[in-house]
Amino acid sequence: MNIPRLMAFIDGENIVARYQSLIQAGRKVGGAVGHLKDEFVWCSSLALPASFDPIRAYYYASVVGDDAKVRSLEDHIREQSVGLSEHHASSHVLLYPRVYKKPSRSNKTTTVDIQLAVDVLTHVYQQDIEAVLLVTGDADFVSLARAIVSRGKKLFVAAFSEGLARDLVPIADRFIELDDSFFSRP
Repeated sequence: MNIPRLMAFIDGENIVARYQSLIQAGRKVGGAVGHLKDEFVWCSSLALPASFDPIRAYYYASVVGDDAKVRSLEDHIREQSVGLSEHHASSHVLLYPRVYKKPSRSNKTTTVDIQLAVDVLTHVYQQDIEAVLLVTGDADFVSLARAIVSRGKKLFVAAFSEGLARDLVPIADRFIELDDSFFSRP
C-alpha cells in the first residue's frame, strides 16, 4: 500500500507576524518553540498529519541584511525538525529554507508569497504529491487553496487564530489551529 505523499509550505512571514501579535496580546509561550525576532518562529512539536508520508517542509522567510545574514537564517532554519507523529518513525524531515532579502523591517515582501505559490502549484501540477499542508492565515492564499483542491489534492491549512482569513478554513480538508502548539493555555 502506498502512503500518500505530503509537502508542507510554511509562510514564515505570516506566522512570525501572528505569533508576535499573540505575544503582545499577552499569550505565554509553551512547548518547544524556536523564535528569532522578526525572522523565524517554529514549534517542533507540531505534528504533521499521520496518514501521509512527509516529503519536505519548505519554510519561506525574508530578512533585512546581506548575503551572510541570509545564509545565517537559512542555516538556523535548516537545523529545525518538523514535528512528526509516532506514525512517521522512519521519517526525518527538516525544514527546507527559502530565504529572501528585503529592504527594511517594515516591509513584507511579495517575493515570499509569490515563490510559495509557484512552488505549491509546481508540485501539484507535476503530480508528485497527494497532499499540501499550507501554514498561513493570509487571505492572499485563498485562490491558491482553491487551486490545490480543484486538482484533487488534500489540503490541510494550519494558522494562528490571530489574523486568520476565515475564507481559508472551509476550503481545507482539515484546519489546524496553531495556538495550542505554540502557547500555553490561558
